[in-house]
Amino acid sequence: MIKNFNEFEKYLKEKNPFKGKYFAWNGKRYFDAFQFITFMPIHLIICVDYGIDTEKYENKFKILSIEKERKKRREWHHISEETFQGKFGEKVKKFILGLGKKVYLLTYHSSKDIEKFISENPDKIKLLGPKIEMKDYLDCKTTLPQDLARIGVIPNLEEITDIQELDFISSKEKYGIPFVLQWGIGDSGSGTFFVKTEEEFNRLKNEIPPQEVKIAKYIKGYSIAICAVVYRDSVVLSQPNIQVCGQPECVSKSTTYCATDFTASSEFTDKRMSHIYDYTLKIGEWMKAKGYRGLFGIDFITTDEDLDNIYVCEVNARFTGEGRFYSFYQKREGYVPLQFFHLAEYLNIDIPRDEIETYNNSLKPLKGSCITLHNILPSDIKVGENLGPGIYKIKDGKLKYLRDGISLLDLKDEDEFVIGCAVPPRGEIIEPGASILRIQTYKSVFETKTKRFYSWVRDLIHIVRKKLDLTPV
Repeated sequence: MIKNFNEFEKYLKEKNPFKGKYFAWNGKRYFDAFQFITFMPIHLIICVDYGIDTEKYENKFKILSIEKERKKRREWHHISEETFQGKFGEKVKKFILGLGKKVYLLTYHSSKDIEKFISENPDKIKLLGPKIEMKDYLDCKTTLPQDLARIGVIPNLEEITDIQELDFISSKEKYGIPFVLQWGIGDSGSGTFFVKTEEEFNRLKNEIPPQEVKIAKYIKGYSIAICAVVYRDSVVLSQPNIQVCGQPECVSKSTTYCATDFTASSEFTDKRMSHIYDYTLKIGEWMKAKGYRGLFGIDFITTDEDLDNIYVCEVNARFTGEGRFYSFYQKREGYVPLQFFHLAEYLNIDIPRDEIETYNNSLKPLKGSCITLHNILPSDIKVGENLGPGIYKIKDGKLKYLRDGISLLDLKDEDEFVIGCAVPPRGEIIEPGASILRIQTYKSVFETKTKRFYSWVRDLIHIVRKKLDLTPV
């Protein structure tokens, strides 16, 4: 059944476990829904972003987009609260209620608004994922360290305290400069700060309402991420990747996520892989004991002194940013996409336990990377020229369009790359920090020794930005 992708496709044709169901995705980006289309249908996409490529897919999917109506791209966080609120939320609810069939909802994470709507209309919509209370409890960075220590997982050197009780001098003496401040809930680095100066520290104390925060030593290393699934009594593993943050060509904030590099994970030693999988299994078992079901992610950090020594930074009890690529990359290497196991848990699809053990033991490194470009200026910017989504390569220092395509499955060689994920049209206004587009490639993009993008990546980003003719507003 899950021995390889070919056997998996035979199973899908024979059993057709998704037949007769209407599936919807709710999240920040329309492209996130595509993580499922390698093995199942998606009928409705509820999202924020809207670009040239989004419009192209409206004849294949029903797409409800906030940005299509607002004509401006924001830096979005915790999007589930937005898509089921206000006028747009009423539009979404009206559409679902008017379908005349039950909607099976997959979402980046749930929200109180989603769960209220479901409780009022249980015959119209079903949530295929954990509830928001469970997600927030397991996501919380200020309670996680104690929980990890109890199950034998090593967190970074840290303490949990009310931010108003901290002072800069003692924090500097204990943790060095910079030190890390995190509040409980955040995503894509939105609740994480590397504090270097007393001025910055005081600004954060004034901006953050009284609450417990995590303060930790800054570790000179790089971030590793992995996704897994709690399926019944098992924890299904996947291949890890390097999670890239703070590259100045892509983002303006040092803690903001900007790239995923699976290709670079091929250099991981057996010892490091053993640590990653051991911690993932322990955390998955702990989450299962708390009642969690489905897909989750873990972020680790390595140290320059010993790259095989890893610490757990956070647990994401939800779908994750890098998770959107797993299904494409795994299908290409012949693996059953990790997302299927999440669906299997919530649709009660039987998978023999011995097959899961075989699957976990068969995992080899994946190949593929993705870069996210953001507005790095402190002001709004305007897109001056259209850049069509699709497959490109560089020729004579310029972008050369080759053909249509959305993922690595559409590439023919390593010199080609994909530009997509809601490419903004000419005239679009993009707020500071907001994402612009994504570039996917077979190649590794991150040099672990220097902790920088390779020079060819920096050159490519410059060429793409120049082609878009981005100017301050």
